[in-house]
Amino acid sequence: MMRSLLSRLYQNHVFSIIFLVSPYLIQNFHRVYNSAFFSWIYFFLTLITIVLLQVFFSFLSDIKKKYISFIIALSYLAIFILFYGGDIVNLGNQLQEKVFGFQRVRGRVQLLFLALFIFYFFQSNYFRHHKGLVRFINIYFIFFTFFSLVFYSYAGEKIVIGQVENSYKKFSSHKDKNKSIILIILDEYSSPVELAKYSSKSEFADFGNRLKRQGWFVKEELYSSETSTIHSIASLFNFNLSLDTNFSKKDIESLSLSELKRPLLLSNMTSVGVKFHNFGIFDLEDSKPLTRVYFYPKTFFEVLMASSVLSHFYFYRMNNVSELEPNFFATTKQNNSVFNLLRNLNIRTKKDFVYAHFLMPHGPFSYNDEFEFRPTTTDGYLSFWNFTNLKISPTLDFLISSNKYKIIVAGDHGFRSEGLIDPHLTFAAFYGFDDKSLSEISSVQDLGSLISAQFD
Repeated sequence: MMRSLLSRLYQNHVFSIIFLVSPYLIQNFHRVYNSAFFSWIYFFLTLITIVLLQVFFSFLSDIKKKYISFIIALSYLAIFILFYGGDIVNLGNQLQEKVFGFQRVRGRVQLLFLALFIFYFFQSNYFRHHKGLVRFINIYFIFFTFFSLVFYSYAGEKIVIGQVENSYKKFSSHKDKNKSIILIILDEYSSPVELAKYSSKSEFADFGNRLKRQGWFVKEELYSSETSTIHSIASLFNFNLSLDTNFSKKDIESLSLSELKRPLLLSNMTSVGVKFHNFGIFDLEDSKPLTRVYFYPKTFFEVLMASSVLSHFYFYRMNNVSELEPNFFATTKQNNSVFNLLRNLNIRTKKDFVYAHFLMPHGPFSYNDEFEFRPTTTDGYLSFWNFTNLKISPTLDFLISSNKYKIIVAGDHGFRSEGLIDPHLTFAAFYGFDDKSLSEISSVQDLGSLISAQFD
């Protein structure tokens, strides 16, 4: 019996699921192995599942029915798209960026046409009368497997980074202690001083000057130690971890399990009775984000499938975003949600902290029908940067009208593409804070210390 089963693991006339999936597993083994969710038991169960699926395919192929060959071809195609569809779409998007300057054909549409083409090929008379093509496809993936073994199979040692040291900063002066605070992050917002070096076509100081006339304290140029959003926010919420050289080595998964799961800023505020409102993009303590634009895994299965097309479908389902809609970007959904929440904000208690994260002027450079899609270039960024200033101004006017809140508006870092603008230089504006305290702010990552100091 066992010999019969083993003989079915490879047959020239049957699609090999084992060799189809092997390159994916080999190429991603290093990442999966180094994950905090890795388990040899789960990994071997995955291998056993693939072997059993291959045996099932082999037995199914013995049934000489036309509809059976249809089911086999459809199943093989689905598995191929599942594991390699993401790489194919990424390649297609890169080609579109080079040719058109932006993504003209969406990912799901690309996969649909690819699936229809391959399935038509499988079911064509040419394919059905040339059974050697199944053997050719199997041999191709056998070579692909050995190629992957040579170049990708080394797992290496797990990089374990312990607790990094924070740099809590004490502020000497406070104003209106225990007043509710709103922290607004404008993702990838570059310093107007830095932008003025690139172009003289815009009055980059207009937004800052407008805020100054309304009583804001403005830092036209503020340094950010991080050029990664998740590192910048994690550092801010833990009293500036960026001065520890190990912090930048932490990956997204590690940050989500430690610094974002147990942020020191929120622990401090909870201890003095401050209520937290998460209008952001990260899980912070037990609070869920409005939009989970960062796909950090939470289970072994999510780690295993992170490079597959399943993670893309899960992302859109999780964020209730449809690629069939006119504007299908999750960033736009996040921005719409934050605008609605802030415009209707009515905090009744005195000690509250609101974290609101706008994914603008971060790309994609598009916003509903108000800002037509622009290519990811510095010129496109400048246009969206100006649009961001105009779009957020009425919301800021509403928030300061009641004089109920202290407000911080800051970038997490600057524009990163093309390398023409320093991504470490961003912007910050403060409403209702003591000017002496603000003069002690030297980086975006100091903002957590400033916020914590405002509450008893």
